[in-house]
Amino acid sequence: MITETGNTYTEKLSWSEFLTHTQVMPFPERQASCVTLDPYTDIFQGKGIRKYQDAIDLAVKGWKEGAKLVAQQTKKYVDLISAKVERLDYRYDVEGIGIDIGRYCEGIPECWVSPQYTQVDGVGQHLVRICVNVGALGRRSVSEIERRGIAIATFVEVMEYAGKSVELSICFPAISHDSKTSTLIVRVKEFDQRLDSDKVAYALIHPAKHRCLKFRWIELLPESWWNSFRGSYGSSRDLSVSEQANFDVYVPSIETVCPRESEMETWITKLLKDNDVKFTD
Repeated sequence: MITETGNTYTEKLSWSEFLTHTQVMPFPERQASCVTLDPYTDIFQGKGIRKYQDAIDLAVKGWKEGAKLVAQQTKKYVDLISAKVERLDYRYDVEGIGIDIGRYCEGIPECWVSPQYTQVDGVGQHLVRICVNVGALGRRSVSEIERRGIAIATFVEVMEYAGKSVELSICFPAISHDSKTSTLIVRVKEFDQRLDSDKVAYALIHPAKHRCLKFRWIELLPESWWNSFRGSYGSSRDLSVSEQANFDVYVPSIETVCPRESEMETWITKLLKDNDVKFTD
């Protein structure tokens, strides 16, 4: 869905739509100015990118090395934090601490209810829309992008563990030299989808989603917008307050939020508590 209002251009895509769109070649008359035809591969050292098609292939097939990196790093945080999460469910039986009047009136023997703490599959009762700003200025290191992505992936995983169903989006807000703004929002996970670790690792951590795929999106903009962004491809910005209002949780850009290694547990825990995840003592 595309919206143009004054100096603002916004497009919302699903992950599959985003990948399909970014495989389109730029118009021939633009190609001499398109950085994705000769990407800055030096910043992708060790990340499997030597040409633009490599970035597409990783996104389509899944970044398995990235998923392993996330799994190795998140396990200690998930184990540490989720052990403290209070997840309350109820079990029906022929005895318990309270009675369900409706089941009793229907003659169901298992009308007594007892609380129990457990983890179950399926869509949680609380739906939470999360949007992560993955824009980053060129000065940001790969290690900073990775560390932040790992923290956010951990937050999302523990939210679902605690009984909340997450819809995860990433966004690429930018501002041009002539003060035009563009916003690309890509929905990575639906409420009823399981976390795809390969996809989430690529979307939250790999710099190619910004330096290659988002740049290709810029190269395919309508003429007037391309003319505004073609020089520097825009500078990253945060969503406006009105844009943030479309989500329950908005994680600002790395220029605003980038926890240090020593701060990760505290940052994740605070974000969880801010979103009504209960912790035991």
